[in-house]
Amino acid sequence: MEPETRDLQCKNILVVDDEPLIGIAFERELGVEGYHVDSVLSAEAALQAVREKHYDLAFIDKILPKIDGVTACLWIKKFSPGTICIFMTGVFDIYNELEEVAFVYAGGTTYGLYKPFVRHQLLDVIQRAIEDERGKQDKGSRKDALGQEVTG
Repeated sequence: MEPETRDLQCKNILVVDDEPLIGIAFERELGVEGYHVDSVLSAEAALQAVREKHYDLAFIDKILPKIDGVTACLWIKKFSPGTICIFMTGVFDIYNELEEVAFVYAGGTTYGLYKPFVRHQLLDVIQRAIEDERGKQDKGSRKDALGQEVTG
C-alpha cells in the first residue's frame, strides 16, 4: 500500500542539485510521505526531465555546474509552466537576496529553504507552495453570480 501524501494534488517532485546526497535525502525523506522524487545533477538534466515527465514541484539549487539555478528555473517554467519552482541553497551570503529576487522574476518562488534542512521543513515548504499556488488560481478564476469569469 502506497503511503498517503499530505496533498494528493502534488505527487511528482524534481530535485535539481549537483550534490547527489541531496537528491538521495529528498527521495528518502519525501518518499515515505508518498511523494515520487526524481533527482538530477544539472540544469541540462532538469530540462530533459521536464520534457519527459510532469513535475508538480521542482526544488532548484542556487549553484549548479555551468548553468545556475535562476536559468534552470527559466527553462523549467518555459517547458512546464505548471511546475512550481522552489529556490534552495546551502550558501548564505550577501548576494542571496538578489539571487532570490532574480529567481522569483524567472517564475520561481522562495521560502527560505537553506540546506541542511529536515523533513518537516520540506513538508512545510511543499504545503505552503501548494497553498500559494491554489490562492493564485482561485484569485484568477473567480466567477460572478451569473457564473461569468471575473478577472482582477
